[in-house]
Amino acid sequence: YGKPDVYLIILDEYANSKSLEKELNFNNNKFINYLENRGFFIPSNSYSNYPMTITSVSSMMNMKYINDLSSNVGKDSKNHLILHELVLENEIMKKFDSMGYKIINYGSLWGNEQQYKDTDENICTDNKIEEIELLENVARTTMMGYLVERWSEQSMRDTTLCIFDDISIINERNDESIFVFAHILVPHPPFLFGPNGEFITPGNTIDGSKWDEKNAYLDQLEFTNMKVTNMVEEIFSNSPEEPIIIIMSDHGLGFDVNWKEPESEMVERRLSNFNAYYFPFEKQDELYNEISPVNSFRKVFNTYFTEGFSEKEQIK
Repeated sequence: YGKPDVYLIILDEYANSKSLEKELNFNNNKFINYLENRGFFIPSNSYSNYPMTITSVSSMMNMKYINDLSSNVGKDSKNHLILHELVLENEIMKKFDSMGYKIINYGSLWGNEQQYKDTDENICTDNKIEEIELLENVARTTMMGYLVERWSEQSMRDTTLCIFDDISIINERNDESIFVFAHILVPHPPFLFGPNGEFITPGNTIDGSKWDEKNAYLDQLEFTNMKVTNMVEEIFSNSPEEPIIIIMSDHGLGFDVNWKEPESEMVERRLSNFNAYYFPFEKQDELYNEISPVNSFRKVFNTYFTEGFSEKEQIK
């Protein structure tokens, strides 16, 4: 097959169709039908392996479960440094680097050093995770708090738009094969976009109606669908050879979850993530409905690079 360009697009907190229908009474068929008509395979039983971003991303990027880490740091440890290190020195980027790929990162940076070991370019990489934490901690009743909040929101909008715009044309700037990793913080809160890309200030609706977090999530999800659709079209039209594209979320919805005593329905809601795979050269039948993020790149490397990885049993 040569060395096809490979894209991994992570849409933070994007729930799968079953969960959107059940929890928010939202039909996402328009977007799903678009992807399927474009040749994507969308697993019907999609679940993430872990309920939090850093655990999910560190697991998927290293193609392994991370349950054994608790024996090293203690089950009550709140130190995420080891997880950040797993992301920054992950096996997927290491593998593509060894095969001569150019490694391009969009979006989030992790940990104290905030530098991926194997990336050649980091684009649109203001650390929005830290800005979200800043928004949560700043005294919003003060004028300074108000200004910091608005500035941070606009900075996050700019980064999101930057990623969608630049990733669409990245292959035009590169003659060599590329592996693109993009972690995009939508439709995850804060809710900063209306369905057509309108700039929203959280707490204020476009039409002046009462603010509702779930409606705001759906608006931002529709914005995400629009941008992903445009991005996919651009990637295909600008690719001289068919690329591998994986679009997935790190986890499902975070609404109404009691983190201290989660019930089974809450766990299912949180793990109900979105997965979509474009495997070129008629290799879609290599995929299956129960595939989870930890196995996604085992399947890529086995199918296109004859690596011979075993595939691990899915955790539900």
